[in-house]
Amino acid sequence: QEPGEHLQPGKEFTFRVTVLQATGIAAEYADIFCQFNFLHRHEEAFSTEPVKNSGSGAPLGFYHVQNITVPVTKSFIEYLKTQPIVFKVFGHYQHHPLHKDAKQDCQITRPPPRRMLPPSIPISQPVRSPKFGPLPCPPSSTVLAKHDVLVWFEICELAPNGEYVPAVVDHSDDLPCRGLFLLHQGIQRRIRITIVHEPTPEVKWKDIRELVVGRIRNQPEPADDEDSDSCVLSLGLFPGEVLEVPGDDRSFFRFEAAWDSSLHNSALLNRVTQTGEQIYITLSAYLELDNCARPAIITKDLSMIIYGRDARTGPRSLKHLFSGQYRNPEANRLSGVYELSLRRASEAGSPGVQRRQRRVLDTSSTYVRGEENLHGWRPRGDSLIFDHQWELEKLTRLEEVGRVRHLLLLRERLGMDTTPNPTTKTEKDVCNLAQRASASPVHMVIPPSPQTPVKDQQTPAMAERDLSARESELVWKCVKLIQGRIGNKELGAD
Repeated sequence: QEPGEHLQPGKEFTFRVTVLQATGIAAEYADIFCQFNFLHRHEEAFSTEPVKNSGSGAPLGFYHVQNITVPVTKSFIEYLKTQPIVFKVFGHYQHHPLHKDAKQDCQITRPPPRRMLPPSIPISQPVRSPKFGPLPCPPSSTVLAKHDVLVWFEICELAPNGEYVPAVVDHSDDLPCRGLFLLHQGIQRRIRITIVHEPTPEVKWKDIRELVVGRIRNQPEPADDEDSDSCVLSLGLFPGEVLEVPGDDRSFFRFEAAWDSSLHNSALLNRVTQTGEQIYITLSAYLELDNCARPAIITKDLSMIIYGRDARTGPRSLKHLFSGQYRNPEANRLSGVYELSLRRASEAGSPGVQRRQRRVLDTSSTYVRGEENLHGWRPRGDSLIFDHQWELEKLTRLEEVGRVRHLLLLRERLGMDTTPNPTTKTEKDVCNLAQRASASPVHMVIPPSPQTPVKDQQTPAMAERDLSARESELVWKCVKLIQGRIGNKELGAD
């Protein structure tokens, strides 16, 4: 439709927006006010004066009149045809709904969504090195540079041809360590670590000083008495080397260490892992850099399952089994991203830095002047932040649903659904594809719904037949491969 005489390009157009009343306002709000703006001008919003809410349920009158004058352009006319003016109602609570939930003795708490929880990957402290001993706290001096470092972790086993081949890794986001090493009992192993980062003159790796493995356990979280761990083992190191990968301009530094798991004297590493059990270890690598007085420490928790010496290892999920990803050497490793902070060393021993390094004391049980005015109220922990984020997300969802509902109702009132008139580029492309499909001599045949009974067509049932010896052998091999995690238990054939 062509615009009227009052919407001529180049002229100014004045229109009036009148906000009359608001109904259905809950009594929990002390006052409310309304804001409205154009969809692409969030920073230019028009607002009414606040109106007090008596809580009686009667309509609250704004009676606000706003005159708006704009120059008429093609984009303005297009906006009037396709886009709305956004109206939002805000208010202040009489009492904040989370005030009672903020008490420490609140018993009924709603668990936050899983995506708001911190990652389930266990983050352990570095394993104490027998060579370096307990390291002092990192100095809180000036940070000169920060670099992101990608680290690959591999556990290699000795193959019959004399080479060390990376063990199979079963990747899954549901696992605590995001991956599970599938190892064999009684085979020589090596731990291979590769450090990848962007080339920079500030980061130059000299060599690996020590690789320590400890905290052998069968649960993701380590024990509390980490210092008394008797299974800590310093591995024998091979010299590190700088790699050059063709076609990749990143810097690569790789080193290996011989890992004889029997020296840990741990029954978890010496025997075959029981069904449903996983073994967890913590390793810490101490690396030396140029122009750095302190070593860089890389700590990682790894999970594994130990099978029999002759057992066939493979992925436990059908997705990885049929995709063949476990045969890719790059898939048989775990990755970790670390931040390397380079600090100035000249201020490390100054009195000011030592004062800033003092431990923060827990004063939750210490008397604070004026706390008797709170009548026993104490703040809750970080779960209050999760509750607040969840409330904000619910409001965002309600706003999106209301916006879509309003647009659908507006399209229905304007008759846009009965007489399709595409306005956006996406809608026009969809209409063009639909016209091409209808004009094409080959049409798509949509099969009938499985929930709708069809009397004319009857699907013939697949006749049962006996498998040949070759087919039975292949099926039995697939079943044993899928159930390979059972270990040495043999399944009886029917």
